[in-house]
Amino acid sequence: MIIKVMENLLTDYYFLKSFYCMGKEHSKCFDCSYCRARNKHNIKEYFTAPSEINPLFIKIPVVINIFYGDPLLYTEDTLRCLEILEKVKHEGPVIIITKGDLSNSSIMEIFDRKWNLNIHFGLSFFGNEIYDHHATFDRLEKNLIISKYLSEKYGYSYGIEYRPIIKGINDSKEIMKRLFKMAKKYQTTIAYSGLQVEKELEEYMRKNNLPFEPYDGYDFGMKKNIGSNVVELLKKYSVEYDVPIFKKTSCAISFSQHIGRDYNSHYYRPNEMGCSQCPNKHNCHDFKGNIDKMKGIDYDLISKLPFDLKLVYKENHQCKLHREGLCKFPSQDCLNIKGTLLQTDRKLTTSDVRVIKWITGMTVDAIFEESPYISSDWLI
Repeated sequence: MIIKVMENLLTDYYFLKSFYCMGKEHSKCFDCSYCRARNKHNIKEYFTAPSEINPLFIKIPVVINIFYGDPLLYTEDTLRCLEILEKVKHEGPVIIITKGDLSNSSIMEIFDRKWNLNIHFGLSFFGNEIYDHHATFDRLEKNLIISKYLSEKYGYSYGIEYRPIIKGINDSKEIMKRLFKMAKKYQTTIAYSGLQVEKELEEYMRKNNLPFEPYDGYDFGMKKNIGSNVVELLKKYSVEYDVPIFKKTSCAISFSQHIGRDYNSHYYRPNEMGCSQCPNKHNCHDFKGNIDKMKGIDYDLISKLPFDLKLVYKENHQCKLHREGLCKFPSQDCLNIKGTLLQTDRKLTTSDVRVIKWITGMTVDAIFEESPYISSDWLI
């Protein structure tokens, strides 16, 4: 991905699609064959709590050490992030996505205590040891045992991150059935997605003769597409084993932490997201239904955002990725986004848009460029 740097951006803070990022890049990780972070080393450190940038960020989602280097491999950084967030009394989700070993005594020293934070463990699972020696069933069950213990003792949430699902590699019925049985046993959720392939990973796959192929009817690219037959199997096992499944991590976290609506506003694409089968659909449906009727809108909150925003209702708003030719396989939802949006003539970054969504629950109609940085307008 090419990052375009506009003027007046806050490059000391880093944002991804679903989280504000804290931590730093490292030279060692688990070296998974499908890793998108390989060779993207960033020498910067990010140890600023979001509310220190702007008080409106007190509830935004924070992920710890999602750069190259698992948060359980670099416990000093992880501990430092938790201490910073607790000191400022951060109220949003604090997310640890890991395939490390939670049962390790030095790691348990960090988490086997009551943090005044809304901690969520996203437990990575891949299911094919040829291409990932760590996100295995054995490691997953160990981590589920520990996560369940920490949840019962301190109220932390947890869920399984089954990703990336790759055609013919880790999408068999045998793998899925075993995974759903385990999720049921430990009373948790499964978030899933396909493989996102950017230029660097595509070159690595080719150089190392990795047998990764897109599902029929798709090409690799920005969207993490999965074959419809695999999606139907996931839905089938979700019902059979009574395990909630989610296409988006933010949806799973919002459900597990009882936040209410999906903090990343995926309810603007209900058919693509499978909202009709989601256990959290009523919270999202009620929220979006109200704002579409211009009810329950926090106008005071919107007025505090640092851009000139107005409320508009649209019937067929189109996703930026499709409009600019970056997505070759848009869903019908992407072509016909419907509802009340926030609109501005000001040019924004994608991170500006994400933060506005997290804070307001509304998507944004604007001209914007891809960037992990927000505009300097946010500074107080």
